[in-house]
Amino acid sequence: MSPVIRRFNASLTFRSVCAFVLSLAGYGMAAGLVWLLLWIFRDHLAEQRWWLPVGIVGFWSVLTTSGWRRWRAGQGFYGPADSMAFFDFNEESAGGWLVQNQTARITGPAWLLSQMFLTGPLQALKGASLLRARLPDDVATELRLNDLLESIRGKGSWHPVDTWAGREEDISSLIRLGKLEFSSRTGRLRVKP
Repeated sequence: MSPVIRRFNASLTFRSVCAFVLSLAGYGMAAGLVWLLLWIFRDHLAEQRWWLPVGIVGFWSVLTTSGWRRWRAGQGFYGPADSMAFFDFNEESAGGWLVQNQTARITGPAWLLSQMFLTGPLQALKGASLLRARLPDDVATELRLNDLLESIRGKGSWHPVDTWAGREEDISSLIRLGKLEFSSRTGRLRVKP
């Protein structure tokens, strides 16, 4: 089982590195936008050059706080339905079409900007959670999981998960490793064929 755990951990590590790279790209896009806005309005700002790093760090702080609050609430990126871009006004009349058109003009770009800006913090948090989800790769874990897998295999086909009360963490590990199938509807599990 140890090669399986190593492959699983390597997969999670690779996915977390990809998430961290996307996070850096998201924070880079945010810094680029702040730099662009401050460069456009440079004539209206004071002559001191402290406004650029302060603006970028301030914007990153707002983004990180927003992303962390969404992550803590169990949410991720906003879906297209959250943007109200597909609000169903009656488009058969001229008034309904105009309202729908104006709504899409405002909410579509706002949704796109929220997706771009939340990429930084949400991908960083996803990468950190993937790193925390790795399994310990030691002999004791391997033996414990192999024993449980053999005892489940000895029981036959689908049977209640309550049979192994107190071993939920090991069962969860075997499910994540792809060794067990679990039906949440019936509360039963079996060894994958």
